[in-house]
Amino acid sequence: DVHEARIHLLVIDPSLTDYHHVHPQPTGTPGEFSFAFAPRRTGAYRVWADVRVARGVLDAEKKHQRLA
Repeated sequence: DVHEARIHLLVIDPSLTDYHHVHPQPTGTPGEFSFAFAPRRTGAYRVWADVRVARGVLDAEKKHQRLA
């Protein structure tokens, strides 16, 4: 499979019942992207990033965000 989007985010709650696959879009500021999603639950979500960089190397980074 070939991924067309430059960035894929997987946003998942700890119960694995609320799952989002989103593609951040450029904001107009070089190197800056933004995204939005509507969580169905409050609490912690984990975000995994799949990033296609200029040289074709994939980089992944995990961040935690608590939603009120």
